Amino acid sequence: MLIMLGGGLGAVVRAAITQACSRIPSEIPIATLIVNLAGSFAISLLSGFALSNEWASPLLIVGFLGGLTTFSTLSLELKNLLI
Repeated sequence: MLIMLGGGLGAVVRAAITQACSRIPSEIPIATLIVNLAGSFAISLLSGFALSNEWASPLLIVGFLGGLTTFSTLSLELKNLLI
């Protein structure tokens, strides 16, 4: 349930960022760059916190940040490797 909730919220935030960035004329996908940089940074910051909270990893890292970024599969695989 936590992964589903976080993933849904992350996807909504990603859609909002994509919509906001669609007004910016650019040759590169600005929205994808923003969400992946922000998401990767947040994953690195939250990893230590998630190890001490059993709900944090499924909700925040795998769910929300996985739904936000295109690293969702990588995030799940790394989580499984660490546990």
